[in-house]
Amino acid sequence: MEIDWEIIDLREEFGILEASFLWFELLPAVSLKEADLKVRTLHKTLYKMWMQENIDGYEKDIQIDWALKRGENVKVTGEFIQISRKSLIAYANRIGQKPSFLFPESRSKKNQKPKKLDARQKKSYLMVIKFLMRKANIYSDKHGIGTEMEKELSLLGFDRDSEALLSVLKEAESFSPEDL
Repeated sequence: MEIDWEIIDLREEFGILEASFLWFELLPAVSLKEADLKVRTLHKTLYKMWMQENIDGYEKDIQIDWALKRGENVKVTGEFIQISRKSLIAYANRIGQKPSFLFPESRSKKNQKPKKLDARQKKSYLMVIKFLMRKANIYSDKHGIGTEMEKELSLLGFDRDSEALLSVLKEAESFSPEDL
């Protein structure tokens, strides 16, 4: 399971426990017991920050009342306390960090979901690939073509295995005007 950045980007508040995991691009766990030292340390810091921001205790009392009504054993640890995106961003800026869940532009490419092609785009790409294959006299059953493509593409910085590349070639080969 991966972090769904699209949903995270829509949120304006996070549980302190949840934010502590997301800060390090980790899937939030149910309990702090499952966290390593860096997550536990950040959790404690965020909890203290929340307490300072809510010193009058009003919001804390509401959270505790809400938990008691649900029959929870209340121990004020920050596990169910919500903290705003705005407060988290201010804290991140103060310490000079850009956690991905608060700053989408800082996400590494590998953590971003690839954009899905719509059917029309895919058909256009397959048509172009088929044309280029024909012009370059490339066929999916040509011995070693997948490995050759894999090597050449890796020189350009792309990481795909030969099997995946061959499947694209085969799909392009079988593409016909009737598929439009």
